[in-house]
Amino acid sequence: MEILKEILRIVTTKSDKAKVFPELIEDDEASTSLAGRYLNGMANDSYTTDEEAARDLYGTGASDQRYRTLKSRTYERLMHSVLFLQVKQPEHSEYLSYYYKCMRNQIGAQTLMRFASRRAGYAIALKTLTIAQKYEFTDICVSLAVLLRESAAVWNKRTTFLHHHREVVKHLGALKCEYDADFLLDHIKMEMTVTSRKRSYLIDLHKDAMIKVESMRKEHNTHGLRLSSIRAAVNYYDFVEDFAGVIKECDRAIEYLNSVPHLSQRARHGEFMLQKMSAALYLRRYDEAFTLADKCIDSFTVAGNNWYFASDLAFVAAINIQDYDKAELLYTRATTHRKYNMLSENTRERWIIYGAYLLLAEQLGLYSPQQSRAKTFRLSTYLNSLPEESKSKKVYNVLIIVSHVFYLMINGDYDTAEKRIDYLRVYSSRYLKEKHFNRVRIFLRLIQSFP
Repeated sequence: MEILKEILRIVTTKSDKAKVFPELIEDDEASTSLAGRYLNGMANDSYTTDEEAARDLYGTGASDQRYRTLKSRTYERLMHSVLFLQVKQPEHSEYLSYYYKCMRNQIGAQTLMRFASRRAGYAIALKTLTIAQKYEFTDICVSLAVLLRESAAVWNKRTTFLHHHREVVKHLGALKCEYDADFLLDHIKMEMTVTSRKRSYLIDLHKDAMIKVESMRKEHNTHGLRLSSIRAAVNYYDFVEDFAGVIKECDRAIEYLNSVPHLSQRARHGEFMLQKMSAALYLRRYDEAFTLADKCIDSFTVAGNNWYFASDLAFVAAINIQDYDKAELLYTRATTHRKYNMLSENTRERWIIYGAYLLLAEQLGLYSPQQSRAKTFRLSTYLNSLPEESKSKKVYNVLIIVSHVFYLMINGDYDTAEKRIDYLRVYSSRYLKEKHFNRVRIFLRLIQSFP
C-alpha cells in the first residue's frame, strides 16, 4: 500500500492528473467506480492498509482475489504513467529534464530492438548517446553504447563496432569509478553510526576516501566524480573541525556549478550552501550564514528534510544576529506546515525548543511578535514534550536546562532556579569537558554567578 501511495504522489504531482487519472477529479463520473474509490482513498490517506481498502471496497480482506486484481491493475497503470511524467523546465533543472528524457529514450530504443525494429532503435540510441555525453550521464552512456555495439555486430560493421566498443570501455571505466566513489562516501556514513569506532580510525577513513576519490576524478573527470571529490573533501574537513576548509571547498563547488549551468541543479547548489551555512555557524560567522539562508532554503523542496535543516540553521543565524522577526517567520513557517507532524521526534522537539527561546526573547522585551504565545505556554508541558532531545547531553539538553532556569526566574521561582543553577555546575563538569565546549562552560558559569 505505501509503495503504491508513494508512486501515486509522484505521478499526480508530475503529470496532467485529469488525463492520467480522471478518477481523481472530483466531479468526474469515474471517481465513483471501484478504481476511482481506490485511487482517491490512497490519495487522501483514507486507506492506510490493504485490509482497510479491501474492507471498504469489497467487504472482505486483502487476500480477496478481486482486491488483488484491482491492486495489480492500479500498479500497472501507475508504472505506465511514470514513463510520461512532465519533467520540464522551469520547475525542474535542465539536467534532470534531460536525464529523464534520455532514460525514457533508452527504454524506447531497447524495446524497439527487442521487437525487431533495430534500425529505429539504433537511430534513437545514437541520437540519445550524444545528449547523454553532453550531460555526462555515465550510466545511460554505458547502456546506449552497448546497444549500439550490439547492433553494429549484428550488421557486421567492424569499424562501427570497434568505435562503440571503445565508448563502452571508456564509459564503463568512468561508471565503475563513480560507483566506487559513492561506496566510499556511503561507507563512511555507515561507519560513523558505529559508536565503537575510534576517532583516529574515522579520520583515516575520511582522508583515505578523499585521496582515492580525487585520484579517480583525475582518471575520469566526470561531473559525478567532480562532485564526489568535493564531497569527500568537505566531509574530511568537517570531521576534523576545519570549518574554514569546509567553506573553501563549498565555495569551490558552488563556483564549479555556476560554471556548468547545463549540469547544475538547485538541490546541488543547496547541498553545498547548507554545508557552508553550518560551517559558518560553527565559526560564529552568523551574518554570513544569515545571508545564505533564503537562497539555501529555496533550493530544496518545501517541507523536505533538507528544507527543514536549512530552516533550522537559518533560525539559529537569525537568533544570533538578533533578527527576531525573521526568526519568528522561520519558526511559524516550519511549525505550521501540514508535514510538520510527520517529521521525526528529534526534529519536532528542536523546533519546540526554538519556540521557547522566541518566547523568552519576547518576555525579555527583545521584540514584539504580532501574536504572543505567552498565554498558551506552560513550562511543565514544554519540559515534558522533549524526551528525545533531553538525551542529547552535549547539545540540546543544555538549551533545555538554560531555558528552564530563565523561565523559573521570569516566573519568580528563585528557589527552584537556584537549584537548577547549582545542577549546571555538576552538569558542566560531567558532560562538557571537551575543549570545544569552553564557551558553553563560561556561559554556564556566568549564569551560576547570578546573585
